[in-house]
Amino acid sequence: MDKKMNFKYFYGTEADQFSFYRIPKALFTNECFKDLSSDAKILYGLMLDRMSLSIKNQWFDEENRAYIYFSIEDIMELLNCGRNKAVKSLQELDDEKGIGLIEKRRQGFGKVTIIYVKSFIQEEIIMGLFGFGKKKEEEKQVPTCCCGGSAAPAAETS
Repeated sequence: MDKKMNFKYFYGTEADQFSFYRIPKALFTNECFKDLSSDAKILYGLMLDRMSLSIKNQWFDEENRAYIYFSIEDIMELLNCGRNKAVKSLQELDDEKGIGLIEKRRQGFGKVTIIYVKSFIQEEIIMGLFGFGKKKEEEKQVPTCCCGGSAAPAAETS
């Protein structure tokens, strides 16, 4: 890195004036996501952020599922990468070749593909946690991730 810049410190509450992307901590701490690349995890966070735009625009399908538009070019620009890395990161997340955190649906020739961003916690467990169904008490204690493991972070060793 040839260019070194001189950045200023944050003082007081100055840091609160910026908006940030949020990436679920579980993507980094949960065993079932260990094989996802950092780029795929960041991309998932970017897609979650894009969901707010979908809700604002009321982009819901006939089953009331929110979806996003996110092109390869968008990914290339936001991740500052080439086409191959953008495609690979998307494939790591999709339900055809990857872990299944997103589902792509082609709309037809010349139309943009829509993407459903899925929750990283199993639906049955979420329903039990929020009392939407009668679940066993042990299921309510620790949610499981999409891979069947615990959604709780792995124990830290020092």
